[in-house]
Amino acid sequence: MNEVILTQKINGNDLIGWFSCGAEEVGLHNKHLNEINVFPIADGDTGTNLVTTLTAMVELAHRKDAFGGMMTAISEAGMAHARGNSGIIFASYINGLAMESSAYDEIGKKEFSQAAFKAVDYLYEAIENPVKGTMITVISDWQNFYSLIMRNIWDLMIF
Repeated sequence: MNEVILTQKINGNDLIGWFSCGAEEVGLHNKHLNEINVFPIADGDTGTNLVTTLTAMVELAHRKDAFGGMMTAISEAGMAHARGNSGIIFASYINGLAMESSAYDEIGKKEFSQAAFKAVDYLYEAIENPVKGTMITVISDWQNFYSLIMRNIWDLMIF
């Protein structure tokens, strides 16, 4: 298990750590994600597509020290190598997050929360016919939850 450190702001190095841990975690639950993938089409590939997309984001993104630069590099890798609907949806959200956070060398919880909120709009714009109950709902619900808890948590975690 990775050591967790609490901080007020994160940079590009911290961000790639978040994505690396996320890719590892999704990889551990890949089979389960494939099994619960039943809507809108039970094609059983959501986990596989997310792992493939996240792995590309981590392995192919050019390392940057600044948060905004790293988020942009992660977004570019994801958009170029997204796989399946779930990968494209996730990469589109990350692209919106990159657009909203590009100016930051380091980002705090308030700025990150605002960027995460605004990035949902990019996601809906990127999808021709957004369907509730898909990755779009998961991402939107996560953003709402994140915004709520950020009012009560003072630090961000880095790995």
